[in-house]
Amino acid sequence: MELVNENIRILRTKMGLTQEKFAELLGVKRSLIGAYEEGRAFPPANNLMKLSKVFNVSLDELVNVSFENKIKNTQIRDEEGTLFFSGERTETRPSKVNFEASYGNFDSTDEKKSDSRGIPYIKAVLFEKYMSNPDFGQLSEGLPYLQLPFLSKSNLTAFDSPNDFLIENSILICEKLHDKYYFQEGQNYLLVTRNHGFIYRRIYNQLNFKGVYLASSDKSGIPSLEISAVDVKEIWKIEAYFSKNLPQPSPSLEGIRRKIEDLKTEIDFMDDFQSRK
Repeated sequence: MELVNENIRILRTKMGLTQEKFAELLGVKRSLIGAYEEGRAFPPANNLMKLSKVFNVSLDELVNVSFENKIKNTQIRDEEGTLFFSGERTETRPSKVNFEASYGNFDSTDEKKSDSRGIPYIKAVLFEKYMSNPDFGQLSEGLPYLQLPFLSKSNLTAFDSPNDFLIENSILICEKLHDKYYFQEGQNYLLVTRNHGFIYRRIYNQLNFKGVYLASSDKSGIPSLEISAVDVKEIWKIEAYFSKNLPQPSPSLEGIRRKIEDLKTEIDFMDDFQSRK
């Protein structure tokens, strides 16, 4: 069963609503709520947004956080602000997704504080650990840091480039989008996904009618992907990059000309030698 299915059951129960009442609140059939909570169906993007809004939690929380463990530190209110239950909250809640059709402005109050050590650098060998540990991004001990004084933003992270980045063996300097539904359509981003890992793609918004991102690669031979909203864990805007390899020098025209002339001289000599035999 997906984490989101379990969260729906837990949060609905804590609101004190039956499946029937909750279905009325959501505008769906009661049988669909049962299917969600029993893991027989997965909510599409439009229903995920409704659920997130009713529970007053971000979509990232609904999909990625186990409320069975965190429920005592959570507040659930309806859209009018009526408190269903509460507990003391000891952690900072991720910024709430704006569910307007246009996916409007987002709150970035959870930006990292400036770190005098520089920009944390996450190597490719740590990508799997990064994806499996939700708190990895908050843990900086043991990570190397890059000092890049020409980049003044305080909330940057460096990643090794994925295989589909145009320039191999590069390092990407990125800023995380705090609302993964608010991005510049048709631009390239670093995506952290559950099923495809780290990928570099140009993304287009098809959430409203298909519930997916269309992700297109600029690298030849790599097909476009339709990635569901819940498959995308994070989106990172690339602020800068640099290559760890020196560029290969291009041969000069004069050098090529000399090689051709030398080859022609050698062929003429061989022809002359054969004719004398």
